[in-house]
Amino acid sequence: MVKKIGWLLALALSPIAVSAQDSVSAGWAEFDHLTWRLRGHDLPPLVTTSPPGTPIGQSGVLGTPGASVLFGGNDPNDDWRHGIQIRAGFWLDECRTGGLEASAFSLSGVDSGAIFSSSGTPILSRPFINALTGRPAAERVAFPGDLAGRVSPHADADQLCGAGLHIRKIACEDCDSRLDVLFGYRYLRYGDSVTVTENLVVDPANAAGLPGGTTFRLADRFAAWNEFHGADVGLSGQMSWGSLVLSAYGSIALGETSRVGDVAGSTATAVPGFAATTAAGGLLALPSNIGTRRDTTFSIVPEVGIQVRFEVCPRVNIGVGCSALYWSDVARAGDLIDPVVNPARLPGAPGPVGPVRPIPLAPGSGLWVYGFDVGLSIGF
Repeated sequence: MVKKIGWLLALALSPIAVSAQDSVSAGWAEFDHLTWRLRGHDLPPLVTTSPPGTPIGQSGVLGTPGASVLFGGNDPNDDWRHGIQIRAGFWLDECRTGGLEASAFSLSGVDSGAIFSSSGTPILSRPFINALTGRPAAERVAFPGDLAGRVSPHADADQLCGAGLHIRKIACEDCDSRLDVLFGYRYLRYGDSVTVTENLVVDPANAAGLPGGTTFRLADRFAAWNEFHGADVGLSGQMSWGSLVLSAYGSIALGETSRVGDVAGSTATAVPGFAATTAAGGLLALPSNIGTRRDTTFSIVPEVGIQVRFEVCPRVNIGVGCSALYWSDVARAGDLIDPVVNPARLPGAPGPVGPVRPIPLAPGSGLWVYGFDVGLSIGF
């Protein structure tokens, strides 16, 4: 229902080039280069290490002497990004009391990742909270005389993109200023993912008695996707001093966000002399939380901005601006990761016994976007 209202009666706002409103322009087009920062989302610690000489039972366990985080425990994609924004529209009457505008933008995706490889030294591990004890623990990736291994964590953030169709209606106007009401439809889309893969080789001297040369390949993947459809309402005002124009705007969109969270994990084992086997579940992605889950939630998307433009020749403006946007209740991949694991439920364990962990987590956190734009606008 909200989507239908958004398509037909939505209320929205977006800034319009001042040059589009001169006395001879019937329409306008604007092209902006965006430099925006999309605030990332904190991840739990995903890869750890310990100094040489650490006992095997403490290797990579957070809180033990010398243990430190190599990846995760922060936001790896809290960076500035580049993108483009295009707007175009036309007036519906000669007095310019109403207009129609279409707009679209795309902000580039980013990814952060690393590859940690060791023949046993340095020590490599993947940390978790042991559900049986409630205390920090770790799965070994590389340890002297036990395992050689490689672990590859990656956090990928997709493009943030959006589009809209808006109607502009004049509220008041004088010689040097104008105030408009805008209404229309707004669309947004965003997704991200976190993956961790391991490749392990058992040392013949390992304490567990596993056949030397046995290999394990583990993979955990967490992915989230969001799509917003909503109705916006806002105001846009501007004041001019000759060829210089200052404009400001503010809007709020109300609508639905469709969210998808996907968790997948697997462990492939190859023992020399035997056929390879594959089991569901890695470390943080086990049968207890693997699967695809969908839901729809109510969201708000407020936006504010300011622009300064200068007319370099008739109907051609250049300018700079800044803006900020907030999208509530967005699913992020980090929201899907439950760091509490029952080791008795890992692939190959004799269980399952004890608590069912990890569990599916309900996603939902705010997404902040803010930054600057430099653009060219043309009236025609």
